[in-house]
Amino acid sequence: MMIQQSVHHLLHYHLCLRLFILLLLLNVSSSSRRCKPGSHEHAAGYIQAGAEAYDNGKLDAAASCFELAARVNPQDGPSSAVALSNLATVKRDQGRVGEALELMRDARKMAPEDAETAFLLGKMLGDAGQGKEAILHLEHACHQDPSHFRAWSQLGVELDKAREHARALLMYEQAVKVKEDYLTAKVQIALAAGNLQDCERSRRMGREALGGIRGEVPYLSALATSFKRCGDREGEREAYLRALLLHPGAIFEVGGEKRTVEERFAALLAEEGKHGVAIQFLEKAKRQKEHHAPSLLSLLGFCYSQLGSRFYPEAMAALEKSCRLYESLRGEERKELGPVLGNLLRLKFVTGNWTRLNFFLSSFARIARESSRAEAPPPSNPVFVLAYPVDDSVLLSIAMLYAKGQRQKFAGATSLPLPRAPDLLELPAGKKLTIGFLAPGQGNGVGSHLASWSFWQHCKQSSRISCVLFSDKDEGEEGGRREVEHVQLTGELRRDASSLISKRFHVLLDIFGHTEGSRPELLLSSSSLPPVRMQFYGYEGSYGDRDLFPFHLSDWATAAVDAAAPPADPTAATPGMFVEKLVLLPPSKFPSGALPAAGDSLDEEEERRMEHMLFGTEGHWRRNETFVFCSFAKSYKLHPRLFKTWVSILLRSPNSILWLLSYPDGSDLARPRLREHAERMGLDPARLVVTGLLERKRHLLLKGTFAHLLLDSFPYNGHLTTAEALAAGIPVLALPQTRPASRLSSSMLAALQLHPRLVARDLEDYEELAVRIASSWNKNVTHSWFAETREELRRRRAVGEGFFDSRRYAEKFSQAMSMTWDLEENSETLGRRFHVICN
Repeated sequence: MMIQQSVHHLLHYHLCLRLFILLLLLNVSSSSRRCKPGSHEHAAGYIQAGAEAYDNGKLDAAASCFELAARVNPQDGPSSAVALSNLATVKRDQGRVGEALELMRDARKMAPEDAETAFLLGKMLGDAGQGKEAILHLEHACHQDPSHFRAWSQLGVELDKAREHARALLMYEQAVKVKEDYLTAKVQIALAAGNLQDCERSRRMGREALGGIRGEVPYLSALATSFKRCGDREGEREAYLRALLLHPGAIFEVGGEKRTVEERFAALLAEEGKHGVAIQFLEKAKRQKEHHAPSLLSLLGFCYSQLGSRFYPEAMAALEKSCRLYESLRGEERKELGPVLGNLLRLKFVTGNWTRLNFFLSSFARIARESSRAEAPPPSNPVFVLAYPVDDSVLLSIAMLYAKGQRQKFAGATSLPLPRAPDLLELPAGKKLTIGFLAPGQGNGVGSHLASWSFWQHCKQSSRISCVLFSDKDEGEEGGRREVEHVQLTGELRRDASSLISKRFHVLLDIFGHTEGSRPELLLSSSSLPPVRMQFYGYEGSYGDRDLFPFHLSDWATAAVDAAAPPADPTAATPGMFVEKLVLLPPSKFPSGALPAAGDSLDEEEERRMEHMLFGTEGHWRRNETFVFCSFAKSYKLHPRLFKTWVSILLRSPNSILWLLSYPDGSDLARPRLREHAERMGLDPARLVVTGLLERKRHLLLKGTFAHLLLDSFPYNGHLTTAEALAAGIPVLALPQTRPASRLSSSMLAALQLHPRLVARDLEDYEELAVRIASSWNKNVTHSWFAETREELRRRRAVGEGFFDSRRYAEKFSQAMSMTWDLEENSETLGRRFHVICN
């Protein structure tokens, strides 16, 4: 009985299966029911049914119909070719690319003269990464049917992939000739012309294409890319605005990065300096999404940071959240983590917000190493990293990445050969070397300090060199200006600066390096460069581009090179510090500025006002009984280890205060936090006294009148700060470390023969020396350790010895420039590997 039931169920199953197949065949297409078996019409019915199934997303049913169509009449080549090509499309969509390509090749064999089949095969091969074969079939398609505009366009796409941009552009133009309103090809022409640096054609066709777009996001995204590449901000803005109007929240892919249109538009606004408007768009995009992209938060944090210190808390909150999100990503997706961490750390140091600082510093060092290996964006401007307690190799990696980014930004490539000015390669006998000091974008008092260099007058008398100060602003002391020729970058000179630099100077010294005010585009956009180019003064560290700046001007003490026994291998002079060849002066490389004139003095009102600011009116501190430590470093140079040492010095020196300055860079947020840190360490916060900046001449006099000892920062020393303190007669306590930026103050002290008294061996010695100096101070005692040290400094300043000997500095500087020029002329013989040491 059970066997009979099983047979009955089996027969019933077969009957149902036959009925299902019959119904499927009956419903394949109304047109196929009346066709004769094996007829062309029968195959067409299956193809139509397959197309309907494909349109409805039923890929398996579509594949079955196309297979039946191919089997109906295999002798009918064109019909079978259509069926096979459609089947190949279905297989491709199912992820079976290998099968799809074989089916397309079979279709091509069945219809060798059919342009559409050749086009489809070429497109599928191109999508599969088989570009050479794809180009061959697409060329056949264009030859077989010159009116096939999609074939011309797709051929251009494959040629673009093969970096044959000129040929690709011709193909796109042919597609437009065939079909004048073909929008895809117009967009492609705009992109291809941009690849060929033909920005005029790219803009023109981009604008024409933009006029025909009715809201297609891929087209708008591509055009935004094209406009951005050609610097057409109006076109880029119009593309974004149209997308915002028609498709808010749409994803734009620009340069391989996917961002919402709100982000893209906000980034454009940020580049134009409209950070407040950009924030409005970003906050709106943030409210629209439950899960925020880290890139959106990063840009939001950056925009807040540009609105001033008042918005730094909002900036840091956004950047911290962005960091956490980036940390959760992997691979290429997290390549922007470095710059986000860099921005966050900069704000943390500037504002004195040291919460989780060690964690962020260790992450920053790790990301910097990863960025160096992966060619990712530089995590930070290396100027700020000079102050971070991270390994020196990290600093060098960041400098090299940053310099490479500058090359990419202003020269369009990272490894361009830099041509030298041919008419300056040989120096006629008896002619002076023209030395150019490039100092654009002067700020923070640097311009006036440059003008005040007392060695200008001695260089003017030199038989070997003549100097020119080349800058944006005409600021500084008139006396200094009369001693040096000054070329001011205004009007047409600003536009022709690169040409002027290449024609005028034999040796070019860049004053700013990576610091604020730097203008690398003046050199990177130049058609030729002065033969000898070197970094000097503003940035004490490797620039990171030995082709742009082959030399770095320093001194023995700062570069930590033994002048009596220089290294045989120049690359081993300062391991991990410089990629350039070094030009080394005797200590110090830093020229002294103008000293307070004999007749300069504070009036009683100024002195009383400063006394009130420093010591107050409540009688807590009396001027004659209080030792004034000072630090005039910007707050980004301070870190917990350094500040803890300062607090310990104050705790061990009861009758003392610490005088700090507030700069307009966010320091106003740092000073209250520093007081909080001090209070937690057991120090009365009133002993940290903060004053604002004053006019430079008056400030020098006030420093010299009230300050007793400057506590130098490390690992980023004061540069101009130390020079001005010494000029004001204030002893400076320094702690040199391995980083050149931490050795400049000790170099100035070595030039004054004060390094045995004022240069510490380590952190413990730094604290002990500070306490010893303060304890030896007594206003009425003239033979104390402190009094003798300050008297020696002021004596040397008065007679112009050591650091203050501008004539000797000018002689050594002139000698170094001449030696460098002579050696550079013979660099082929020397193998281009040498250092210049003046001793």
